[in-house]
Amino acid sequence: MEMRLPMSTPYTLIVLCGGQGSRLGGADKGLLRIDGQQFAQRLINRIAGPIDSSNRRPAVLISANRHREQYEALGYPVIPDLRSGFQGPLAGIEACLQCVTDGPVVIVPADMPDLPADLACRLLAPLTLQSIVIAHDGEQLQPLCMAMYPQQWHESLTTWLDHGGRGVHRWLSDKPVLQAHFLDASEFSNINEKSDLRRVNGQIVQIDAQSTLIGYDRRHDHYSCQ
Repeated sequence: MEMRLPMSTPYTLIVLCGGQGSRLGGADKGLLRIDGQQFAQRLINRIAGPIDSSNRRPAVLISANRHREQYEALGYPVIPDLRSGFQGPLAGIEACLQCVTDGPVVIVPADMPDLPADLACRLLAPLTLQSIVIAHDGEQLQPLCMAMYPQQWHESLTTWLDHGGRGVHRWLSDKPVLQAHFLDASEFSNINEKSDLRRVNGQIVQIDAQSTLIGYDRRHDHYSCQ
């Protein structure tokens, strides 16, 4: 019989900021801003919530391979990949899982700044020690929004990467996956292309005004949101 984790079980929130942002001109997506707040911090505030009167809040790890000092300024441990060459989000997850000694993790990508505030609660509710729970946004699966028990899956993930595996869908394909269903796919909109920056919370992001703030590694041509 599978053991279901109680909702009071502490968890660790992992925010994936380790990509190259190649489709976004090299921008570090976790450092993009909306309403004056970096995406990484916005997600932490939305999902982990404010510290309550008992100073309780989930532990937070930030997976990042660039601009470490800027991420450390947010006040959380920054974990780089164990593998060189930007090998994808699974490499970031692998590095973070080895830092978690107890309890489950909830994993989110930094390029989804409007994820629902109850995401963690709803991913953890059906989680068992043997399963992995991923979000379904009402239209499609969102495998980088997931919950799992690290001690159960860290070795499997490392073996997969050691043998050249990369894709999240393929790694999950033979796992006991459960789904947490959501109704508003717009909350899972991600920022992958320059055109995606036109829509965050239904507003136009002022790209040119932010170009020196969002973690560019080199000079880029300005572009219009018109």
